[in-house]
Amino acid sequence: LLRNLPEYPESDYVLREQFNNIICEQLKQIDQSGGHILVHGMAGSGKTVAVCQAVRRLIVQEKYFRPHGCYWIEIGNISKQKLVDKLRGLALEIGVSNPNVIKSLELMISKIKKFLTDNTEKSNMLFIFDDIWNQEYFKYLTFAKKSIATSRYHINNRNYTYQCIPATESFTDDEAIQLLRKGRYISRNYDSINENVYIKSAIRSCKGLPLAIRVISNLDLQSDDDWQKINQTLIENRVQEPVPHYDFNVFGALDSSVNQLNQHDQKLFRSLAVFKAVEIPIQSIVSLWGLWDIRKDNVRSKLSILHMRSLLKYVDVGSSSPFCVLHDLMIEYLKQSINKQQSSKNLIDGYRKYCNGKWSTYPRHDSYHYQYLIHHAIQAEDDETIQEIMRDFKWMNTKLQLDLTIYNLCTDIEKAIDYFRMKDIKIRNDYQQLIRLLQKYESTNLQSIDLVQILLTLDYDIDWIKERALELAKENTEKSHSDTSTTTTNKESVFEEKQYYDAYKIASTEGQIPNAFIRIILAGPPNVGKTSIRKIFTDIGLSHNSPPTLIADIPDKMLEITTYNILECTKCDFRKVLNDKIVAAIENYLQKTLVNNQPISIDSIEQDQTAQSIETTSSDHEVGQTIQDKQSNMESMTPPSTSKAQNLSSNNSDIVNTELSFTIAKIYQQLRLDFKDESNVLNQQFGKLLDFGGQTVYHIAHRPFMSSNGIYILVFNITQDINQRVVTRDGNSIHLTYLEIMHEWLISIIEGSSSQGKFEATINDKKSGYSLPIIILVASHGDRISSELERKNKFKHFENSLMSHFPQYKNNIYSSRIIFNCNDQDMSQTTLDHRRECCLKLHRIIREFVKSMPFTKAEHGIPLRWYLIAALLHGILDEKDKEDRAQMNYIKSMNIKKIMKFSDIQKLIETFGLFKSENELHNMLLYLHDIGEIIFCPIGDNDGTVINDVDWFLKIMRDIIRLHDPGTGSLKIISEYSDLKKTGKMSKDYIDFVLDGNKVAKQDQIIILQLLENYDILCEIKTANNSSIEYFVPYLLNPDINELDEKKFKISSKLYIGHRLDKIPYIPDGIFYCLLSSCLKIWNNSEVEIYYQCVRYYLEDDHHYVIVKKERPYISLQYSYQKFEEPQNNRHSIEAIEKSIHEKRPHTRIKDKLSEILQKRMPKFK
Repeated sequence: LLRNLPEYPESDYVLREQFNNIICEQLKQIDQSGGHILVHGMAGSGKTVAVCQAVRRLIVQEKYFRPHGCYWIEIGNISKQKLVDKLRGLALEIGVSNPNVIKSLELMISKIKKFLTDNTEKSNMLFIFDDIWNQEYFKYLTFAKKSIATSRYHINNRNYTYQCIPATESFTDDEAIQLLRKGRYISRNYDSINENVYIKSAIRSCKGLPLAIRVISNLDLQSDDDWQKINQTLIENRVQEPVPHYDFNVFGALDSSVNQLNQHDQKLFRSLAVFKAVEIPIQSIVSLWGLWDIRKDNVRSKLSILHMRSLLKYVDVGSSSPFCVLHDLMIEYLKQSINKQQSSKNLIDGYRKYCNGKWSTYPRHDSYHYQYLIHHAIQAEDDETIQEIMRDFKWMNTKLQLDLTIYNLCTDIEKAIDYFRMKDIKIRNDYQQLIRLLQKYESTNLQSIDLVQILLTLDYDIDWIKERALELAKENTEKSHSDTSTTTTNKESVFEEKQYYDAYKIASTEGQIPNAFIRIILAGPPNVGKTSIRKIFTDIGLSHNSPPTLIADIPDKMLEITTYNILECTKCDFRKVLNDKIVAAIENYLQKTLVNNQPISIDSIEQDQTAQSIETTSSDHEVGQTIQDKQSNMESMTPPSTSKAQNLSSNNSDIVNTELSFTIAKIYQQLRLDFKDESNVLNQQFGKLLDFGGQTVYHIAHRPFMSSNGIYILVFNITQDINQRVVTRDGNSIHLTYLEIMHEWLISIIEGSSSQGKFEATINDKKSGYSLPIIILVASHGDRISSELERKNKFKHFENSLMSHFPQYKNNIYSSRIIFNCNDQDMSQTTLDHRRECCLKLHRIIREFVKSMPFTKAEHGIPLRWYLIAALLHGILDEKDKEDRAQMNYIKSMNIKKIMKFSDIQKLIETFGLFKSENELHNMLLYLHDIGEIIFCPIGDNDGTVINDVDWFLKIMRDIIRLHDPGTGSLKIISEYSDLKKTGKMSKDYIDFVLDGNKVAKQDQIIILQLLENYDILCEIKTANNSSIEYFVPYLLNPDINELDEKKFKISSKLYIGHRLDKIPYIPDGIFYCLLSSCLKIWNNSEVEIYYQCVRYYLEDDHHYVIVKKERPYISLQYSYQKFEEPQNNRHSIEAIEKSIHEKRPHTRIKDKLSEILQKRMPKFK
């Protein structure tokens, strides 16, 4: 409800009740009938605080503006183009489709206004426009039906229909004293400040201005003499240059606070005057203060102190990109004592030092650098830097990608041209032509623009641009082939190998990192468009300006896997994400090492860590374990030598290979050279998006890829009724209805989950309780129904039908009401916009669920070594990288294979010094399995099997569970495939053909077969004398195969096995086929007969048969025997069979086996 609304806690701020009540009364009126409010008054009078307090009170406590809530946006002193950028962010947030292509302010306003007209729910949202400087902007911001704005200006134009509320510019004495009591020192040193004449005199000297009182409240004033001095300072200290629209004197308070800093810190703080009154990324301050050798951790601690003194606002906790903001009055104060040219020169020198003069390598997350670098270079009159930047097309490329507009870059170049003309410096006349070239690409997808490539391919006549573009292209090519051992960077020259290795050792030993991954699974019936939706979501929804994408479904795929950034909504490479997080985590420990310029100890890190470890469980995998044993300081190594911190347990001290440990640290030190975004990457969340094939024969294969803690997107075809039979791609209907398929998925997903996790989440302003796993319901094929009302009604009907059959799952299912257009022939702009809007809605739902899930919270961290081990198992460096190949070969020599046993993994990580205990290793493998990076199956003698190459294993499974014959190849194999579709039995020759075709080593084939049997994908049939081996695969049987022949048999009546329909209304195929395999193991012989969802077993010792058949909610059992021609023989046979059944009770064994399977495969079901 409170989108972006700043929080001003009562512990730090005063509630001005009279002012607050006036604002609240006006807000209540516009909640009913709409309208616009303007709160105006001088700078520092507390307008923003008062408005935020009033809005929070009305929405949270008094339930106004429900369920739509509010959206806060700071305007500030910005240009029209910057206003366009801010409104673009607002448009994206509220769901306006494709605002990135809009460049003009008028068009952006028109687009937002139309969206709000078409979406009445969103139009009832309260918009808060804070700190408007330009009076012209008021007319643009009337697109909101309900709004409140703050400004230091009072509107006189009668055309603006604003209800104006003048800000109470002074605190009353009581309010001022109330705020003073909240200060760090005053409440401690004065028991009765209400009566203190010196304090009251100071309040009057600064005229009760809120900003001044707040600064004074955090001064260290220990006595009445101190108060007399501050009072004298307030009286004497006047502004050297008048500040517009400002009559009070706050500079005395500011000066007193700054003067309490030591001389060095005063110099650092005053240097901040160079920045504009906008959010300043910490990276820019790190660069500026780096001139005085202040390291990043010291920067943060100093900013925290300044924040506590109310000299600036520092936002770090919970922020992916920490920043600070200086009040514009503070900037005016600081500017009184600085030289603008020199301060800008200092900032340019700081930027240059950080990136070693290679402007394009400067961190992308520092938006201030890319927005204002040319501005500060001009202010510094740094001609050399300006010309460097105007020739640095790589830097320009990054600026374009971040700004998402050509306008800002062209404006910067024009300012530079004007600057050189003013100084009468001759420059190239063709910069104007460069601007015209850039303007041609105003409507281009700037997120992925390659400016160097564009300049190489365009037809124009500017030799120096072509030459420079060729130089940069050549540098790119050479860089990919260069040996990094000869590369010297700024970071390498500063940090020694030993310091980095110390940081690596402590990080790998005790480091905790937020759980970054969650599995997101697309599921549903066949031919509903799951793959089309996945392609829309990943190829269109995750790139707002991408070109039209072919979205046709892939008919035979079993599973597709994509990794994407949940916060940034972009596709990414899992291996790079893994390495980035490891590098960022080690970097944090490295900075702790460098604060005191000495090796860090585990004890010192533990005292400094804020994240808590939690106990790991094998069910929910809410990962992380409490570390019991403390380690001593790390010892130096040159060359590497064994030290205490290398050994995670005392049992493996003789196993650790310190050379390998050092090699891993060295690799990450090299990866670190190109990594400059450590402040952001640790907090990012990533989804492993899996697209399950919907064909019924694939249901048996899904079990290894299910997740207890995942998010499932359940897709249904909105054109089909829930009780209709499912229609395949070729137009034929199968034996199951959509309801039965939904039964299959919901029971498999929910009952098959081991998680008992419950949590609350706020989705679309509605807070509700949910249970894991989460299922998001979405619809496809909305393009086949022209009426929007009919589409909505069909969605509701399907939703209601589902809930009537599955009321027990209501806390697991979230109905999104999202209906996708899956027509792969329709690439019109309207359809593309609709798809992007659906993707954005789905993305927001996923993001809110992920943020709310208990195991994604910061306190539920996991050991960093788990990610290190995952990186080892998958190869730390990409095969295309040319980084130190000798080191990579060293790692590969450790025999990391596609398939490994648990014991092999243990030996491997013991060698690298990453092993703690078997229990932790077991939990780590379960975690990696749960996020979809490996397949871990505990089988045989308490050992287990680990598949490191999931794609490879998927291909093996797909080749076994074929939808169609192999096509070309051996006639014997083609014939055997045809036979297995008729008999439900697969030959050993066919299995060998599949395994040999996938280059599975002979020693690994046995493990693969064990794994497939454990998942009930295969079950060996024992034949007489073991003359040949066959495998039981009933799920591959053609559905229209001949039914069971009962003519020559005497058959009993049916006995049904199952559960109450309100508990399990449907036995999933996975459970049924698992039962069939289990029964085969009980009565295993070659006379087993397989029919569609029915098997007849021959009980050889008892001379009769058992028929097991799936009959929707239950499983039926029948006994039968072959009739004899003589009645007497029949009578004797019946007696013998009845005795056998009474004594051996096969039906009880089947019932018990079903119960055992349900306990194993459906742990949530009791």
